[in-house]
Amino acid sequence: MSAEEEKIYPELIGTSLSHKLYSLVKVAVVFYGLLFIVFFANDFWFALDLFTLSFALAPLILFCAHLFLSFQESAFGCHFFCPLFFEHPIMPYRIWLETCTKGGESNPIGKYVHNEGFLLGNQMVPFSEISLIELSFFGNLIFYSNSIASPIYKNGKARSGQILFKVPISATSPGNQRKFFNLIKDRQIKLSQRLEKLIVRQNSLSEKNFGRLLFRLEEYVPLIGSCAFIIIFFDFTISTCLYLDTHKHYFLSQKEARQKHGDLAKREFALADSMQTKAGQMIFSPVKSALFHSGAAASRLWQARAEALYHQGMHKEAIEALAKACDYLPTNYKMSLEMARWLSKEGDQSGARTYVMKAVDANSDSMISRLLILNWLYADKKKIQAQHMQKIYLDNLDQDLFGEEPVWPPGGSRVVKEGWVRDDLDYLLQELQKGYWSH
Repeated sequence: MSAEEEKIYPELIGTSLSHKLYSLVKVAVVFYGLLFIVFFANDFWFALDLFTLSFALAPLILFCAHLFLSFQESAFGCHFFCPLFFEHPIMPYRIWLETCTKGGESNPIGKYVHNEGFLLGNQMVPFSEISLIELSFFGNLIFYSNSIASPIYKNGKARSGQILFKVPISATSPGNQRKFFNLIKDRQIKLSQRLEKLIVRQNSLSEKNFGRLLFRLEEYVPLIGSCAFIIIFFDFTISTCLYLDTHKHYFLSQKEARQKHGDLAKREFALADSMQTKAGQMIFSPVKSALFHSGAAASRLWQARAEALYHQGMHKEAIEALAKACDYLPTNYKMSLEMARWLSKEGDQSGARTYVMKAVDANSDSMISRLLILNWLYADKKKIQAQHMQKIYLDNLDQDLFGEEPVWPPGGSRVVKEGWVRDDLDYLLQELQKGYWSH
């Protein structure tokens, strides 16, 4: 057998355990994010106890992420994603790089090549074709070749040729990095100045006890961080499923109340409250705290609770719950209008006007809140103030929307577009009948 036909078996340089776990969590979060959107946008899962299933859902998603990552770095997976990633894996998972040198042992799948070099995915690059290995600012090893594309010279300096592939240096362990550095030194491949400095630093540290300690820390600190991310992913999955389940029961409670099924509405409301109790029992859960006790997510949950109470006839409790929702998210326009409607129906006109003003602060271009304020000014016989406010509002619209007439092209006049929900329209008409229209 000639030298050209000699079988050379690739030897694997694996990734570190911390990198495997980080990659697993990154893909799992994407998968669960898509699943969460499907759950949030549909109701086919309402018959399921999502919170109980979440304890099995997190491991299942991690397993699916593992299957995907293993597939994308397989030979078939690299070919499948070839139009986007040129026969390379999307990201390193278990394989950082494969080295092809004479004397390598046969592998179980019988993969071999005829030239010494590096193998990444389905791309084999002989050592002789590599003109430069550069360490980028972001920690990627970039392999260049001048055989495929010659360098371009600018101001007397050569710019590197064709990029063959990139691999993140942090994805493998310090021990594997040193093994790789020894190989490229033996093959006398040209290295960038930054990479040479890194190799010198690693060689000098490996001779000292303190340096060996640093190398161990480089392995164990990211591993601890990746394990923490796995725990956070479980917390994220369980907490968001609990959040969706709580929303579901508040929604069903409101639905049953609207259909005059009082007992069923109270049952669903009690189930939602039990979910809130379970959330309170999750002490060490940062995701739960973010969903149930702060920001927009907590505001939406209290709004759902308020609407369920309101349609069960418990208006006072509903207004208290909606006030808490507004406290979590004071700049929410629709919630402020909803609060104004409820207070107006309860006879608290002063409170209703306060929340309409908050709606104006949240959305200064809103027409319905402006019409309500104009109506109240006319009802209070403050005609001059009403006309002045109307002029300011229309001037702002002219400046920000309508512009100067005529508009080109002909027939392209700008229009005001605003979405009104049915309850807001009813509220506006009722206020007009009590105010401006009554005069």
